[in-house]
Amino acid sequence: KAVLRQDAAVKKLFADVVALYREDRFMRGTLRITGQTAAPSNVTMPVLAVVDPDSDVVPPSSVIPFLDALPDRNWTLLHYEGDTGIALRHVGVLAGRNAHHLLWPEILAWIR
Repeated sequence: KAVLRQDAAVKKLFADVVALYREDRFMRGTLRITGQTAAPSNVTMPVLAVVDPDSDVVPPSSVIPFLDALPDRNWTLLHYEGDTGIALRHVGVLAGRNAHHLLWPEILAWIR
């Protein structure tokens, strides 16, 4: 019975995540979490975003509307320009030589 309950819970979680993605609830301001609305308009902390202009996974066009929707426009946008030899560009921001040499010092300075 426990395995069946767990399987049902996993299926429900998957369905919820798919619906969240397809309906864009966060950006539309219709996402509710424990009775609270989660939306860009409710973000009060500074935001740092890193984009790769050549990425198909998370292109800048998917991040910029979120940044523009923040109430205080308290955000910083950094660009990862890629690395030679990194087969998966979305991993390059974590493991690439240029990322470690150029991008991560900027990220750490922003955090400080």
